[in-house]
Amino acid sequence: MKKIGTFAVILAAALMSNPLSAIAASETETASSLYSLFSNPDAASKPMARFWLPDGAETYEQIEREFTELYNAGFGGVEIAFFPAITTFDNTVDGWATENWRTCMKNMLKAAASFEKPFQVDFTISPGWPVALNTVDPNSQSADVELASAFQKITDSSAIMDVPMPAIVTKDFIGNPFIFKNTLVKSIIGQVTEVREDGTVVLDPDTVKLVETTATEKTTPAGIPDVASLAEDSAEYQYILELYENEIPDTSVYFTDSSGNPSSVRTALADTQNYYQADLSDTALENYTASEGTELAPGDYVIYGFYVKGNGETTQKMGLWAPYEDATPGVAYDTSPFSTASADEIISYLDKNVFCDEELTALMKKASAAIGGSIFEDSLENSYKPEIPWSYEYLEVFEEEMGYDISPYLPFISGTAAAADQSQDKYITDYKSVLSRMYVDRHINAIQSYINEKTGYSYRAQGYLTPKNEIILDTSAASAAADFAEGESLAFGANYDNYRYITGGVHIAGKNQISSESFAIQDGSSYNLTWDRVVKIMNGEFAAGVNKIIFHGTSADVSNANSGETAFSNAWPGWSAFISICTDDWDARMPYWEDMNILTDYISRNQSILLNGLPKTDLLVYNLNGYDPWSRVENGDCSAFHSLLDMGYSYDNVMTDGLLLERLKAENGVLCASGPAYKALLVNHLDAASTEVLEKILSFAKENVPVIFYGELPDTSSTARNTDNEVSELLEEIMSTGNASFAESQAEIHRELVRKNILPEAVDTEIDLKGNGSLYLLNAWDGSAALANASADADSVHASIHLDGYDAVIALVTENFEGGEVKTMDRSIATQEPVSLDTWNLTIESWGPEPDTEEQYDTRKTAINIGETTLTSWENLTAPAEALSETGAASMADVSGIGTYTTEVEITGATGGYLTLEHGCDMVTSILINGQEVTDLNPLTGTYDLGNVLVEGKNTIEIKLSTTLINRTRVENTLFENSAQRSYGITSATLTPYTL
Repeated sequence: MKKIGTFAVILAAALMSNPLSAIAASETETASSLYSLFSNPDAASKPMARFWLPDGAETYEQIEREFTELYNAGFGGVEIAFFPAITTFDNTVDGWATENWRTCMKNMLKAAASFEKPFQVDFTISPGWPVALNTVDPNSQSADVELASAFQKITDSSAIMDVPMPAIVTKDFIGNPFIFKNTLVKSIIGQVTEVREDGTVVLDPDTVKLVETTATEKTTPAGIPDVASLAEDSAEYQYILELYENEIPDTSVYFTDSSGNPSSVRTALADTQNYYQADLSDTALENYTASEGTELAPGDYVIYGFYVKGNGETTQKMGLWAPYEDATPGVAYDTSPFSTASADEIISYLDKNVFCDEELTALMKKASAAIGGSIFEDSLENSYKPEIPWSYEYLEVFEEEMGYDISPYLPFISGTAAAADQSQDKYITDYKSVLSRMYVDRHINAIQSYINEKTGYSYRAQGYLTPKNEIILDTSAASAAADFAEGESLAFGANYDNYRYITGGVHIAGKNQISSESFAIQDGSSYNLTWDRVVKIMNGEFAAGVNKIIFHGTSADVSNANSGETAFSNAWPGWSAFISICTDDWDARMPYWEDMNILTDYISRNQSILLNGLPKTDLLVYNLNGYDPWSRVENGDCSAFHSLLDMGYSYDNVMTDGLLLERLKAENGVLCASGPAYKALLVNHLDAASTEVLEKILSFAKENVPVIFYGELPDTSSTARNTDNEVSELLEEIMSTGNASFAESQAEIHRELVRKNILPEAVDTEIDLKGNGSLYLLNAWDGSAALANASADADSVHASIHLDGYDAVIALVTENFEGGEVKTMDRSIATQEPVSLDTWNLTIESWGPEPDTEEQYDTRKTAINIGETTLTSWENLTAPAEALSETGAASMADVSGIGTYTTEVEITGATGGYLTLEHGCDMVTSILINGQEVTDLNPLTGTYDLGNVLVEGKNTIEIKLSTTLINRTRVENTLFENSAQRSYGITSATLTPYTL
């Protein structure tokens, strides 16, 4: 077998040393080509930025200017999101999917194509998430729907009684009048064995059965409750009047556009509510006697009515962030991620209104061929609770896939009742399994196929529901199905296991790119986010498997923001899509922008390795317990197997459908031998399983893959399709293979791995890398390489590497390095006494609103010459009164911008020096020694090596310090008036000369 000639690994630390899986180069990859890619990352390796547009009125000149700013700042592309928050525009002219929007899309593609190097342009699939369309009627099969129910005690077993129905809902999610229709799914009876203190009804599962129903002659109107065409003495008119408490509802939102012009998107009262009866005479309750009164008691029978109804969610829910303009005329209602009808509606809408433009699709195909491109779908923020997600086709799909009819057990899966024998868990598991597969089969696959064929673009998705519903989709399987999968820092925080569910599916599927919607932080970080915090977030994501950062995000420079109560959106420093609640605006409004390449180059170099290698991961974890898509933990790594990470092991997570993927096969004692090459399967606290899962695990064990059950053994069935005996027999067979074991602690897991000779690719600061040759450490901050002190044996290299918390390093093993100058790390350094650099000359460029402009995003930059000063925070400085007045700031505490510090120092008998700085809520964006750049400006450290630029004798040091904008925005924009003032400026500087 031919040996791999080049081997690289990125080690990234999140609090503790938290290694990423190893990245092996292909057999044809050479060290020089790998280092060349690292030194000069291609466009695909660069980060991207989510780019918010409030409408389709942006001109080519505006788009070209803003794209150029991003391109020059080191970004490789944008993800365009139509987000009309706090703006005013005519949605019939400049709304989403209008001709102007299509023109805007074409201008974006043309502007991107004008650059020397490729610049990718992605588009979000719709203005809100999930996909919402103004052609969807909440009472139709293309709407997002839920399962609602009502129940009633049976008092007469021989009666024909009305099937209980939930109350008619008369308003949608944001209060628009709409009469929601309840469509009967099934009617069920069951006998009560207990009524718990919390009100939970417990049923005997052996008594639940379906009841035949018929529709009655009674009907009532449903849909948009417009009564203009009804006679005031008609029953329909009186019914609607009673529903709305004798007030005629205002339904103009459905029939006029944003400018008040007539719109005919929908028809009033287009639906009909039916009512149903059940004949109880054939239910074998001849000897049944109900308890006295209306309260339920053990022995009583109840009758349930289960109905499907629209959930009424609209894109206007985005107004929870800020006033949100309708992106299209009428009301856009959510589609379902589990429905063929919804997918068909989405495809039809896109086909007729967006990708109907042949020039647009031709430009997209050309762009895709040059660099790629994706249609992106954000996380599924559908809301059903307290109901559960449903689909009109659900029961049919369920019986076809699972082999039994789940409808008698709807009380259990809906949470309206518990089973006396606790069997509800099995039915709930089966319900969720089918729901998750419907998302993949009926949503991802259908939309992805259309997008691929129609536009040449890929489909990128965040394949998970938000926690509003307590419904967890199989993210690993969804991530395997999508062309590209994505996570997010806002939802995941430091719960890196959430990313590992995505990486598990992607790696098993033989794919590589895992993107992250990064740096969306909901804690007052807007205009207050520093690079050190950004790098900590990003390195943690790299450690968890992310290899494509998408900044959240940048807002277009527009002037159509609202006034009045939301005048802050028209105030400096400019319109922001989320009124800066959960994001910074990564654009030229930031003082650090002219030095943004420092950060983007760091990202690009890391991603060049991560995207172009083959991920190698130690362990695959079958984990049904750890997924929490909105944990939002910022302080500390919440990974379930943190102790194994600290020992140097890496792992991916997988859920059931991910485990059952056909590509996950055992070969020569490993899983996915040509991909991540997992060395063992770890089963995390699994107390129940299906025979399908255990048969798959058995196939691994028979192929000599070590299987470790941690915490619990799955000796009962998780599904109603299997018996506990079948599961127990399979578990016994797995344990008898000699390749399966049980561990009660993570320490025991480690001992078992060592016993099986499964050692990590990298262990804390001691690394053991497969490959032949010397070890080089690549610095992603400046692109340099350093030869490390290492030992070698037949097929691996061993070394000690120091890695600070949150930091990262790239290690390259090769026999032949060709990549320019190489530093030597094996050197003896003698340091002199530190020299305190107390006196500096300081000039500050103050950034603030430009009073002589109509554009709220324009910035006036005014010089404040502080002159010679000792080091202190800016708020303590005394500025010339005239210069401060010119800035428009009341005091130095209100100044944001760029500070340039210069000083001179003379050194004797030294060949280099370490410059140590302490500073505030700001960033060191340039250090010049005698006019020469210091290239390694890692913001995680306060110490900079001047060894290659410091000279014997007199040296001039110049430092550029870029602040955040918060100190100025807090006094200029009412949105930030409660934000805390931050300290800026260098407060201490020390030079420690050294001699090699």
